[in-house]
Amino acid sequence: RAKLCVDAMGAGSPIASQARGGAAPDAACLVVGTMASGFPKESNTAGDYLYSCAPVTAAGHQAFWEAFPAAGGGEDGSDRTTYYFAYVLPGSKELPSLADVFEEY
Repeated sequence: RAKLCVDAMGAGSPIASQARGGAAPDAACLVVGTMASGFPKESNTAGDYLYSCAPVTAAGHQAFWEAFPAAGGGEDGSDRTTYYFAYVLPGSKELPSLADVFEEY
């Protein structure tokens, strides 16, 4: 008997498949990101959700951004992590690769 079940298998998970009734996922989320240093410590204390105001790309996805202090801001408090999320529809003819998404980032 389990009190907590952590499923880190993603869309291929038997648990996720069961929850979807065996249907394929409606969408997939490609994520890329980086960490940068040099942000002012006093303003690098909270995360930001940055919405997308750009239209859907020619490849059929729309991007969203998120940024927050990296691991507590790093040693000097100036480190920040930024992620770029691109939601795509599986089965689309020209899905971007992660390299394509990183190039957009």
